[in-house]
Amino acid sequence: MGLPWYAFYPGDYAKDTADLSLIDHGAYRLLLDFYYSTCNFLPDTYDSNYRICKAYTAEEKKAVRKILQKYFIKNGGGFSHLRADIEINKQMEKHAKASQKAAAAAKAKWEKERNK
Repeated sequence: MGLPWYAFYPGDYAKDTADLSLIDHGAYRLLLDFYYSTCNFLPDTYDSNYRICKAYTAEEKKAVRKILQKYFIKNGGGFSHLRADIEINKQMEKHAKASQKAAAAAKAKWEKERNK
């Protein structure tokens, strides 16, 4: 299950990306969007990540490689992102708690209705 939205912290992003070019920012945001929307590692090949970013020119591909190398960690499953993983886990926990609360409320309502 992917996330329909994610928290974005402009101050943190600006601090961490002050040295990026416009094309670098585009690659980074597209990769983050994909990461959050799938809640999974990015593919383990550069070519697959070029497709995610629609990177066709040498300059665009260079930006994708730069972002993957600078902000993502390559592991056996692909490329991961520590901050995104933390945010995804926080949101998953909130979702689980909300689901449990809603289930308990529904159960209480049905019990009340049944006992009338």
